[in-house]
Amino acid sequence: VNITNRKSIEIDGVESIDGFDATYVALSTKLGKTIIEGQNLKIENMSKEEESIYITGKIDSLFFTEQKPHLSIAKRLFK
Repeated sequence: VNITNRKSIEIDGVESIDGFDATYVALSTKLGKTIIEGQNLKIENMSKEEESIYITGKIDSLFFTEQKPHLSIAKRLFK
């Protein structure tokens, strides 16, 4: 993650865009979910080959959630 003056952000390891508009961008990355909130957000570039995204606008917040491993029902019952 590289943020420049809260006006642009570049993120690597992007697998997909889960949703977006001018106030948020929700992403799935190799390490979990990432949510960018702000104003006038615009996806300038996304490269599936390089797994990166470049977003401009006023960035107000950045949230990360860690990807949890999926456990089978048996593993959850016998913890």
